[in-house]
Amino acid sequence: MMHKNFLAALFVSVLSLSASVVFAKPKSKFNLYRNVSDICYQVKTSLSENAPKASYGTGFVVNAKRGWLITNYHVVSDVIQKKNSTYRNFVVIDGKPIQAKILDIDILRDLALIQIDYQFKSEIKLQSKAIKEGEKIFSFGIPKDLKLSMVDGIFNGYLENGPFHKILMSTPINGGMSGGPVTNNEGKLVGVNVSTLRNSDNISFSVPGKFVGELISHVEEGGARISDLDYGKNQLYLQSQILMGQNDIFLAMQKNWKKEVLNEWSVPMFGDLMKCWMQKLNEHIKTESEKVIAFGKFCEVPDSMFLSSDEKFEGTLFYTMNIFSASNKKLNRFQFADFLNGLFNSPKMLRNENYNNDEEEAPSTLHQCSNLKMKNKKNLTFQVSYCTSTYLKYPKIMETFFKMITYDDSGNNALIVNFILDGFTSDNAIEFLKKVVEDISFQKFNKDS
Repeated sequence: MMHKNFLAALFVSVLSLSASVVFAKPKSKFNLYRNVSDICYQVKTSLSENAPKASYGTGFVVNAKRGWLITNYHVVSDVIQKKNSTYRNFVVIDGKPIQAKILDIDILRDLALIQIDYQFKSEIKLQSKAIKEGEKIFSFGIPKDLKLSMVDGIFNGYLENGPFHKILMSTPINGGMSGGPVTNNEGKLVGVNVSTLRNSDNISFSVPGKFVGELISHVEEGGARISDLDYGKNQLYLQSQILMGQNDIFLAMQKNWKKEVLNEWSVPMFGDLMKCWMQKLNEHIKTESEKVIAFGKFCEVPDSMFLSSDEKFEGTLFYTMNIFSASNKKLNRFQFADFLNGLFNSPKMLRNENYNNDEEEAPSTLHQCSNLKMKNKKNLTFQVSYCTSTYLKYPKIMETFFKMITYDDSGNNALIVNFILDGFTSDNAIEFLKKVVEDISFQKFNKDS
C-alpha cells in the first residue's frame, strides 16, 4: 500500500537500538539480503487471520524479544480509523498470520509501532553515522504481494517542509514495500519506505531513521498510546498529533515570512517552505493584447499527511496560496471589472467539494461561507470571502478557504489572493488571514513598504 504526495525531511540523528543478534557486516549483497530477510515481514489488514487482505505493506523487527515491528501508519490505519471496525492487523511469518497490536503511531511521519506475540531471532540497528549524498542505499519490502525484494538506490539528501521530513531517494520501490526498511550496505537502518513521486521514474521517499528511534522511545517511556478497541480515545490522540503538526507549520510560516514584489504589489511569501510557479495570464484575456497586464503565482507545500483511507482527501495539514495581480492599461472600468470577476471566480479560485453530514460517507461538514470587509494600516480595503469546514472526527481541526480582492487608490491595479489552510484551528486560520492582509501594499503609492 502506497500513499501519494509525501515529500520532505530532516537529517538522521545518532540513535541506536539494542539488539538480540547484531548483523555482521555483510561482504556482499547476498549477505545483506539474507540478514535483512530475517527481520522483514508482510503486514496485512483483513477481517480475520484467514480472510483475504484488505491492504498490506511491509514491517521490520526493531525489538526481537518484545515482538516489536515498525511499519507505516497508512499500512495499519484502517483498524483504528474505522468506527466499529472489524478489521485486524496481522504479521505473516512463514505463511502464518499472527495478529498484531498497534502500540503507537506518528501520524506526521507516517509511522506505526506494532507488536505481536512472538520472539524473533534478530532485530535491525539504526545507522549511527551521518549518511552522505550520493551513497548507495537499499530498500526492502514485499512488492505486489510477491516476496521480499531488495532494490538498489541512491541517497539524495533530506527534504523539510514544516513538520514533514523525508529522505529523497533514487530507488524504484513499488506498492507493498511501504513500511519496509532502507539500509546502508551494512544493513543498518537509514529510513523507512513511505511513498513514490506520482508520474515519475525512480523518485521515492523514506522517513528518516531518527523518527523510528523517537517512536520506540515514546513507548518505552510511556507505554502503548493506542487501543484497538477504543475508537474515541484513538481519535483524540490522532487529533492531538494533528494539532501539534499544525502548530509547527504555523510557527515555521511565521519564521519564514518574507515579502516579494508581484507587478508593483508587495505580498507575503514563505521562503523555502512553499514551492511556487509564476504564470503570465494575458492568454486568458479576450480583449486586445496588453490592455491588461496580469500575472499569477501559485504556491503550495509539496507534502501532506495521510489521514485515513476512508476519506475523500487522504491528506490534511497542508496549505496553498494563489496570488494574481492585474494592471489596467486600456480597458474601461466595466471591462476591467468584468475581467477581474472572471479571474476571481475562475476554477482555480473556487472550492467545490460537496460533502454530506454522514460520518461514514464524508470526512467533514458542509462548508459554511461568509463575507467580510477588512482594512489594513496601508489604507487598502479588502473584500474577503471565506468558507470553513470541520473534520467530523476531529472537531478542533478545520479546512478554511479564503479569497480576497483589493485595489490601489486609482482603481486600475488589483490584487486577488486565495489560500487554503487544511488541518488548522480556526484561531490560527484567522491569525494567518490578518497577517496576510496587513503585509500587502502597493509599491507605487507606498514607497516605505
